[in-house]
This record gives sequence, structure tokens and C-alpha cells, in this order.
Amino acid sequence: LKEYRGKRVGQALLASVLDDLPEDAHYIYLNSQIDAVGLYAKFGFTIEGDQFEEAGIQHFKMVKTA
Repeated sequence: LKEYRGKRVGQALLASVLDDLPEDAHYIYLNSQIDAVGLYAKFGFTIEGDQFEEAGIQHFKMVKTA
């Protein structure tokens, strides 16, 4: 939602989700909208593969390994 952009809500949510993962979670992936790549990169995710369209929006698959 636009009114929450820039308020670090996404960072807080992502940090909470990552903290709640089981210890044996060694490979995590997600489909990131282009504008959110920087957010996920701050948490150690890297782009894997080519840009693609999902629901009419451009994305990258991003992965994080332990």
C-alpha cells in the first residue's frame, strides 16, 4: 500500500518472517517485483534467472541460501 511505503514496514515484516523460519531452512526463494529487489537484497537474497512477468508485473526470482 502506497501510504506505508518508505516507513520500513516491509523490512520489519520480512525480518520477522526470516526470524521465524525453522533452523533447517537452507534454501529460500521468492518472486520479487522489480521495485522490491533492493529490499530483498538487503536481507541477503540474490537474483536467480531472467526477469519474467507474473500477474502483469515484472519480477525476478530471488534466492537466499544458508
